Amino acid sequence: MAKIALLIGVSEYQPGLNPLPAAVKDVEAMREVLVNTEMGDFNDADVTVLKNPQPQDIRNAIYDLFAHRRKDDLLLFYFSGHGIKDDRGNLYFSTCDTRKDNGKLVTPSAVAARTLHDSINDSRSQRQVIILDCCFSGAIAQGMSVKDDGSVNVQEQLGGKGRAILTSSTSTQYSFEQQGSELSTYTRYLVEGIDTGVADKDADGWISIDELHDYAKCKVQETSPAMTPEFYPVKEGHKILLAKSPKDDPKLVYRQEVESRAQESQGAFSIFALRILEGKRQELNISPEEANAIKEEVLQPYREYERKRYEYEQTLIEAAKKHYPFSQVIEKEIKEYQQYLGLKDEDIAVIEKRVFAPKQAEYEQQQEEERLKREQERAEYQEQLRQQQEQEAQQRLQREQEEAQRSSQEYKYKVRRYKEEFVQAVEAKYPLNESVRNQLKDFQQFLGLSDEDIAQIEKPILDEKEVEYREKLQIRQRQQDQNESPRTKRQQYQEHLRERPKLRQQKQYNKQEKQQQIVGFIVGALLTYILTWSLVLFGIIDDQTSIEVMSSYVIGGGCLGGLVVCQIQR
Repeated sequence: MAKIALLIGVSEYQPGLNPLPAAVKDVEAMREVLVNTEMGDFNDADVTVLKNPQPQDIRNAIYDLFAHRRKDDLLLFYFSGHGIKDDRGNLYFSTCDTRKDNGKLVTPSAVAARTLHDSINDSRSQRQVIILDCCFSGAIAQGMSVKDDGSVNVQEQLGGKGRAILTSSTSTQYSFEQQGSELSTYTRYLVEGIDTGVADKDADGWISIDELHDYAKCKVQETSPAMTPEFYPVKEGHKILLAKSPKDDPKLVYRQEVESRAQESQGAFSIFALRILEGKRQELNISPEEANAIKEEVLQPYREYERKRYEYEQTLIEAAKKHYPFSQVIEKEIKEYQQYLGLKDEDIAVIEKRVFAPKQAEYEQQQEEERLKREQERAEYQEQLRQQQEQEAQQRLQREQEEAQRSSQEYKYKVRRYKEEFVQAVEAKYPLNESVRNQLKDFQQFLGLSDEDIAQIEKPILDEKEVEYREKLQIRQRQQDQNESPRTKRQQYQEHLRERPKLRQQKQYNKQEKQQQIVGFIVGALLTYILTWSLVLFGIIDDQTSIEVMSSYVIGGGCLGGLVVCQIQR
């Protein structure tokens, strides 16, 4: 039976991937506990360490690790570095040559997990341990470097019988390098569990792979509760024994006692626990310095966790002073800061309640004061508006009254003026003719009076004038009747008979007069024509103007002749 290990650490990367200084230190720490004869007991020659290798070097080393092995050989593959996925979600192990093009992985520059998968399946070894200290999401924080940016199912891609697969986080979580620490968080506690032997939970002198993972997971979550290392055993993989532990070592016994009580009290020892641990120290004959060092190591994750919670709370208080209530951008940054510290939602719930409760009360009080202030301002504004409206209404009423008064006086004046004009027109002549009516209509429009106003003015005057006019007509008719002698119809007929010859004679006379006028016109025109041509012949009138003059002379002579004949006839 042989124990062979391949340890790969990649710290240096091409632009686009963050460097991971702890990765090469991780493989050195793992090598030290594996080759230690009191721990891993691997032969130094059987442990291959690759630091910042090229892709082909990793492929060759993976092949060498799993090829030509026997069934009882223990094979261990350890990788610390970036885990990256391609567009189809397949996992790749990064190398110092790994790069991206427009955000996409250049696959030949990395090593596909399928290469490891195929080698595992082709190997005859029934004891295979795969440890991946990488995560499957992007980088986030200052002081901690995220070691992967993908999302894959490790058990699906690296599964198989007789195997144990350990990962530092799930496919949706971050795996961190801890700020201020030489090693990555997960690897640190793997090494500590083997180095101190404290991972040997059953105290049988051997550290099985599941015991090692349980210890590392517990310690990781003490310092970063949001980080959840995973364990995927296949068949008997969880029973694989990876290292020995000094089960009878007093320091190990004391450490296990401290670990147990620290877990029960969440790192806060009571006075009774401290007295018990002091008794254990004396019983195991451990010096106070060594005991204190062990307690410090055990309590360090709890103190780190409390430090993170304190840092989160202080940062939250400072932010609340400046930005509360938070905008969506601030809330997003708070969530990222929580992930950076590795705190779970349950961890920060109590902190946020403690920080936000007084701030929320202060905010609500401020909102209430602002609301009351706004209501008071609104009430004052409404009161001012009401007073202003009342003042405007009073001013408007006063103006209307003044306008009505002025309008009433003006209206009365216009009515009086029209009435005077109308009375004057009626007194001058009644009934009114059309010309007078038109003049009165123009005067009405000039004054701006309506037809209804005019009707009210004219009606009583016309009624009175009509009565007066009819009375005058009656008086005049009676006077005519008195002045005229009564004549009978017979007398009127006799007068008509006497006048008839005169009328007939007058008609005959008029007819003869018209005939004589026509004859006179013709004679006058003829004489004028003859006279005009005589003047032309004697040269008194030239030929060019003779025609025009002749026409005018003929017409004038005709008219003159007609008048002479009429006068002679009379």
